[in-house]
Amino acid sequence: MTTFLHGVETIEVNQAGVVVQGVKSSVVGLIGTAPVHLVAAEQRTVNEDVLCLSDVDDVRRFGPVLPGYTIPAELERLRQEGAKWVVVVNVFDPAEHTDDFAAADLAIEDGEIVLADKGLISVVVKVAGGAGAALVAGTDYSVDMAEGVITVLPGGALDGDEEANVTYVFGDPSAVVAVDVIGTVNEAGERTGAQALRNSFTKRGFHPKILLAPAYSTQLTVVNALRALAAWDRLRAIVAVDAPVGTTVEEAIEGRGPAGTINFNVSDDRCVLCVPHVKALDRTTGELGLAALSSIYAGVLAFTDSTMGFWVSPSNKQSRVIAGLEYPITAALNDKTCDVSLLNEVGITTVFNAFGTGYRVWGNRSSAFPATPGVKSFITQRRIADQIHESLELAMLPAIDLPITSPLIEDILQAANNYMGVLIGRGAVPAGSRVEFQAAKNPADQIALGKLTFTLVFVGSPPLEGITFESVVDTSLLRSLLPAAA
Repeated sequence: MTTFLHGVETIEVNQAGVVVQGVKSSVVGLIGTAPVHLVAAEQRTVNEDVLCLSDVDDVRRFGPVLPGYTIPAELERLRQEGAKWVVVVNVFDPAEHTDDFAAADLAIEDGEIVLADKGLISVVVKVAGGAGAALVAGTDYSVDMAEGVITVLPGGALDGDEEANVTYVFGDPSAVVAVDVIGTVNEAGERTGAQALRNSFTKRGFHPKILLAPAYSTQLTVVNALRALAAWDRLRAIVAVDAPVGTTVEEAIEGRGPAGTINFNVSDDRCVLCVPHVKALDRTTGELGLAALSSIYAGVLAFTDSTMGFWVSPSNKQSRVIAGLEYPITAALNDKTCDVSLLNEVGITTVFNAFGTGYRVWGNRSSAFPATPGVKSFITQRRIADQIHESLELAMLPAIDLPITSPLIEDILQAANNYMGVLIGRGAVPAGSRVEFQAAKNPADQIALGKLTFTLVFVGSPPLEGITFESVVDTSLLRSLLPAAA
């Protein structure tokens, strides 16, 4: 039925159709501990997902690098490697994870009392012996809560004294255990620990795609929880995990089997196993210390995504952080028995370092290899599939609940294949990758239920993992050495 009109009208016709936009692939999800009691009260978070886009955000939200806390140091390494988008969950709670230093008289040297602990939560200072009321901060003394240093102020009650009585409470990140990192849903219905990363899409429209929990992923319970979180029906992410500090090449390889004693007995195309730990600058000492290879891998992967594409492997990309290895490992391009080859052969990612190469992330395969041979064990295949699947799914929102018509089906096909064409042009997938609408898969009874099935046909372009030169000695070539008249 039409309405009567004696005049002119304009009807807007939407011919833009469905458009597929790729999802963010280079977002890191970092779970760990931070001295949040040292940041401004309005910035403190516990068990909450926080997006950090720069080093300024990192320090403002999670405080300085201090011994025992993982997040500030790992954020620095991720930034140095080139990661830009990091969703961070701090599981250190300054109301719970604490320890006390009982009242004691401590020496004042050069006007300062250097405490045994850093990251203080509260301090009480009295005159030596502990008698009388607590002294006044800002009048009698000042305190650096981060570094754990009390400074005697001129003219105050401690001026000229040799000792002061001190009691303090300090943060104890070692009190954080695996269940804190794994997280749950609490009585208030809030997600905690790593589970808080599931809130990211609702808040920001994207999920973190590279998950890590340095220092905690050496525990199999944490690895399994992160694998579940990364699954296709949740974040569609990959997980980078480390072997415990001190794990040798032999122990790492043995750990892939039932006789192993470490956290490597998994077969999952979303899990990347990392050995060994590396040496990097330790800001708390000013010297080299051990750092998790998983965070180096995550940073290199995020940078590779943003500069080359999510379909490019992070393997054979040089690190900007690594300054040494936990122990020497042998590396050679043409030696199948060197350490890096033996590790890669059982699905372990490592570091390649030979003459003039620098330190390079080395390994294309997930922990699904070698149980799952072929293209499906390449990390790039898993990530290309995730990118295509999620991008197509999200692009379908405008089409949902529209009447099923031939033009609608054509719109969906055109949008999907335009996207596939872009990926073909970029080298993510080979020519011929496509989306089809097959009549046989769309019988009338299913269409009557409001259901359509489209068939995605593709494979990710695999990384060039091996090159073979076939050497042929052809003595007939020696005839070219003879004079032309011979």
